[in-house]
Amino acid sequence: MRGGKRPGAGKKKGSKHARTLLWEQFGRVVLSEGIAKALEELNKLKGEKYLYHFEKFLQYFKPRNLDIGLSIEEPELSDSELDEKIKSLLKHYEQRS
Repeated sequence: MRGGKRPGAGKKKGSKHARTLLWEQFGRVVLSEGIAKALEELNKLKGEKYLYHFEKFLQYFKPRNLDIGLSIEEPELSDSELDEKIKSLLKHYEQRS
């Protein structure tokens, strides 16, 4: 065939280069370890600090779908009030997914 590739030669449409696959695998490993460490640190926090960082953590997973309207400027919450807020956030998050 003149001036081009023969049909079926080369990389298939939609296939990924081995280097791309390696980077994706590396990214999954780094994220899984990072998320585990982040959750450890998140669980050490209490009250408003926990709520603030929990909200940031959720924004990582669904940045466009997360509009919870919660602010760190709220008064200090008791543990039960904080649990209710978190349940409300998770319910809102699940509904938008």
